[in-house]
Amino acid sequence: MKGKLSMIALLIVIKALNASLASGSTPPLRQRIEKRFKIARPKADSERYVYIPFEVPANAVRLNIEIIYDRAGGANALDLGLFDARSTGEAVDQKGFRGWSGGRRSSISIARASATPGYLPGPLFAGTWRVILGLYRLAPNGVEVTLRIEIEKEKEEQSSIISRHALRSENSPTYSAVAMSVARAPRRTSFPPSSSSRSAKERDSPIGGWLRGDLHLHTVHSDGDLTVAELVERARAARLDFIAITDHNTPSHHAEIDALLAQGKISPLIIRGEEVTTYGGHFNVWGLSSGEWVDFRLTPRDPAKLSRTIRHARSLGAIASINHPFAPCDGCAWEYAESEKLFDAIEVWNGAWDDSDERALKLWDEILRRGGRIAAVGSSDAHRVTDRLGQPSTYVRARTRSEGAILTAIRTGRAYVADLASDFRLAFSLRVAGAKKLYGIGDFVPLRAPQEIELSVKVASAPSGAIVKIISNGKVIEEFAPDGRERIFKLRSENAYYRLELRDHEGRMLAFTNPIYVGSKERTR
Repeated sequence: MKGKLSMIALLIVIKALNASLASGSTPPLRQRIEKRFKIARPKADSERYVYIPFEVPANAVRLNIEIIYDRAGGANALDLGLFDARSTGEAVDQKGFRGWSGGRRSSISIARASATPGYLPGPLFAGTWRVILGLYRLAPNGVEVTLRIEIEKEKEEQSSIISRHALRSENSPTYSAVAMSVARAPRRTSFPPSSSSRSAKERDSPIGGWLRGDLHLHTVHSDGDLTVAELVERARAARLDFIAITDHNTPSHHAEIDALLAQGKISPLIIRGEEVTTYGGHFNVWGLSSGEWVDFRLTPRDPAKLSRTIRHARSLGAIASINHPFAPCDGCAWEYAESEKLFDAIEVWNGAWDDSDERALKLWDEILRRGGRIAAVGSSDAHRVTDRLGQPSTYVRARTRSEGAILTAIRTGRAYVADLASDFRLAFSLRVAGAKKLYGIGDFVPLRAPQEIELSVKVASAPSGAIVKIISNGKVIEEFAPDGRERIFKLRSENAYYRLELRDHEGRMLAFTNPIYVGSKERTR
């Protein structure tokens, strides 16, 4: 009788379990880990990242991670990121990176098919994972930190099958689809032009024309307010031809870009990027393939690592640009001394023009006077819903409406920056006296000896009271009030550069160009 009752009870349990599994209501098994530790304030030349290991079992289906600490009124600020079991834990190892949220979030979640913005979904590999904490700012006496990790698990027999399949499929299309982050898209895809009120001729014949874009934008995947789709809609409304989405230290926004492209929503052209955010300054990389990222674990005391990082970015087909070199926020100003030659561009104008942009302009001019060649760009660095996209915009002279042509135009300096109405037009060219060939913004004019040149300047639809300045080798050589007519200036030239500035009656910047270079030897970065 006792045996029969036991068998009946067992059958009841089995039936209840099967019904629960069929309804999908089986509560997951949960494992909770809590770690408490103190982080000392780092010295100026010491490492700024701390790795906290924890073990993930083979039957894990979701990780929930939270950091708790006293922010002490802003004196303490920690950044949050994650590496999975594929990482060795070495500071130079990029394998197993699963995302970064910086100081935007204190709790995150990651599972096979979903993740908190900033993080990559995909297989939860068994083994040692590591939370990475960035020491953005710490009080003199350091900070006490509590790290709470909750691991949701499934039954062992189910997980063993899934885990074996995940390991076999790590580099396969199946894994790419599950992770939503490592699918490879063509790096150089030409997209149809955006629709706007421009004429059909302008839309269909972009060769040699000017395209307008914003090269520095953020979404919910780092510290922005908008999703990728919302940002693209706003860019379309602003009549931008291209945008670069550059979330901080993560490629997680790439999957959302891929989803939009798969739906055919490709106006404006979208460039995958990353704002590589270090504690000694920020820089953008543009032109990444889907899922690729550039390591941000750099310090000004290690210029060799910065050089390797830029080389790695170029090996991925990307170009790199120094961001807001004099921004007043902690860690935003550029501290990598004499590193400009590594970069393709420098963001001289960031958001509304202010004193930090004037300082960036002066730095750029100093580089040019020393014989360097680095392109200047401008962008909105939009984060908030209230930020205006295209304030300012970078205009590029691209041969085709494609990512490759746009990046080439930036790298070669065939660009100008403006924050003006859409009907504003600027034309700037140079001709050697007695010759027919015209040189434009970003071009190099070879001269073996001093020779007479003619500069042609035309600025249309400029605000009343605006002044055009022609600048050469750091000095204003001509200035005038634009009236929409072409102005010709003749002068003798040798080893010089010529660029334009347009300022309003109070001296605020409205637009500036990259130089036309003249000399016996073409400049390099």
